[in-house]
Amino acid sequence: IKSYHECDLLIVDEVHRVGADTFSKIFSCIKYNKILCVTATLERQDGKHEIIQKYAPVFHTVSLQECVQNGWIADFKIYNLSVELTPAEKAEYDRLTKVHNSCFTVFQWNFDLAFRCMSTKGAEEYAKQLDWEPKRVVATAVQWRKAMMGRNDIVYNAVNKQKIALELFKKYPNEKFLTFCKSTDFADNLVK
Repeated sequence: IKSYHECDLLIVDEVHRVGADTFSKIFSCIKYNKILCVTATLERQDGKHEIIQKYAPVFHTVSLQECVQNGWIADFKIYNLSVELTPAEKAEYDRLTKVHNSCFTVFQWNFDLAFRCMSTKGAEEYAKQLDWEPKRVVATAVQWRKAMMGRNDIVYNAVNKQKIALELFKKYPNEKFLTFCKSTDFADNLVK
């Protein structure tokens, strides 16, 4: 997109994840004769899949059953592991929530503003509005981000989620498992 390519065939994979702004850039910056967009599901939650259909109408679909029959994909089952926090995890989650909320109110619950204020340069103008030192604004933004990430880590790596996953492994000892998680910590804990 950045270097204004010219090509005969432009292939866009995971097209349902491509934002409308990115598509606009693609179509304005790349010259192509044909375009092929690949997706597992065309529908987007933001309702902007119309732009995909406008520039790349669907000409062929393959059913899940056909894919499995031809061996193109595995005959897999999906398990969504529930999040049930232990009392200790819940207490830490609640503590981090209080930190998160007290810091986030400083930035009027505005993600863009809070992220911008994580650097001194970004915090300088907002510090004037608060009548704070820029360092204090940066420290508050950093504390907010740490609390937010800490809560994520608790949820994604909950002990009960690991227990459920291990129960599945024991129930199907000869099956292969593909685990989707936020970080390798969850998978590393399962291996241990």
